[in-house]
Amino acid sequence: MNTINVILQIFDKDDNCRIDFDEFSKIKNYVAEWKIIFDRYDTDRSGTIDIREIKSAILAMGFNVSTEFCNKLGWRFCQDSPGKMHLDAFIFICATIHALEKDHRRSTSGVLFVDVLNRWIDQ
Repeated sequence: MNTINVILQIFDKDDNCRIDFDEFSKIKNYVAEWKIIFDRYDTDRSGTIDIREIKSAILAMGFNVSTEFCNKLGWRFCQDSPGKMHLDAFIFICATIHALEKDHRRSTSGVLFVDVLNRWIDQ
């Protein structure tokens, strides 16, 4: 998992592997927004969110995901603390889901988005 690379891919509009001040400002705001959402679902204020809180956050983003999908997120992204996800992993997951959803909207494949998510998490 490399959250920085994912974020840079989203915001480096001129693909020069550098960020200018405008791109940096957008990244700062992007991370701050995800931190607010993360904190909203970190109900016990532990600095991590558990599988139940992860599912609630993703549902609030508008994606209807299964408990099994969220468990797989936990297995894949909560390796340091089983069942507990840190902000870095949360941002990586949210950024990836949004990127996949954006690509899916442009696609004409007819594949359901839930299938795209399941294929990604099963890689």
